[in-house]
Amino acid sequence: MGTMILFGGLLIATMSIQTPIDGCDTFGFPYTFLSRCSGKTTLSDSDNDWISYSHLMLDFLFSFILVFLFVFLMDRIKKSIR
Repeated sequence: MGTMILFGGLLIATMSIQTPIDGCDTFGFPYTFLSRCSGKTTLSDSDNDWISYSHLMLDFLFSFILVFLFVFLMDRIKKSIR
């Protein structure tokens, strides 16, 4: 559950929405896994949109590791206080 919350929070905090100004929307942290372009770009239509499933899995793994480290450190802090 924590991994999904952290992943969603990082996704919202780091996404870039540029389509209103003829640009590309990018999603993903630390690796961009989705890009959608629209408007007057120099790229052909086939190059505008892409998704990288390997980057998506790396982003999930990154979120999982951060949550795991946070829980581990909180347990150590709680034990040292007792």
